[in-house]
Amino acid sequence: MKAPVITLANDFHHGTSAVRLSFEKDFTLIAKVKTLKGAAWSQSRGFWYIAQSDFKLNSIFEALKDMAWVDDLEI
Repeated sequence: MKAPVITLANDFHHGTSAVRLSFEKDFTLIAKVKTLKGAAWSQSRGFWYIAQSDFKLNSIFEALKDMAWVDDLEI
């Protein structure tokens, strides 16, 4: 089975710099993303994001390394 892909991209949410986490709906992955420091769901925009001030790329890679491929080419 192919690992899910999470694409990271620079974005803004409510006027604040953020990193958008885009991925196909996967409840196991959602549960893991919820544990990331600062991770939040944008109901209005339909994606998970982390404020740039809380974002640590190494933490994302470490937390998700066994679950998903993290594509960071857009940040």
